[in-house]
Amino acid sequence: AGGGDEDIAARTAGFDQLATYISQRSSGHVVIVAGDTNLHGDDPDDVVILTSFKAATGLQDVCETVTCGSDRIDRFFFRDNDLIHLEPLTWTVAKEFVDAEGGDLSDHLAVNVTFGWKTK
Repeated sequence: AGGGDEDIAARTAGFDQLATYISQRSSGHVVIVAGDTNLHGDDPDDVVILTSFKAATGLQDVCETVTCGSDRIDRFFFRDNDLIHLEPLTWTVAKEFVDAEGGDLSDHLAVNVTFGWKTK
């Protein structure tokens, strides 16, 4: 999660590996990928990784389609296919994910995306 050359190389390699897997396993399919990317939209090195990943997979970042909170490293990516149109409708912080005392379950607040879909 750091910003050194080795950190950037590790994130680049990880996203290249994920892009290869998606390309090999999901050609022609609807895809949703979500997770803690450790990539910041205001960091030039991270923007290169994000741009390359999206280009290699045909995925879009949900936050490029709907209004999201401030730049977050927890991201949802998606793509539709020739038969199904997939569209993100909402992006929200899911505040219900707390422990018995009301404390957050993680150092990241849970993110919820609602998708709509229809046949083409």
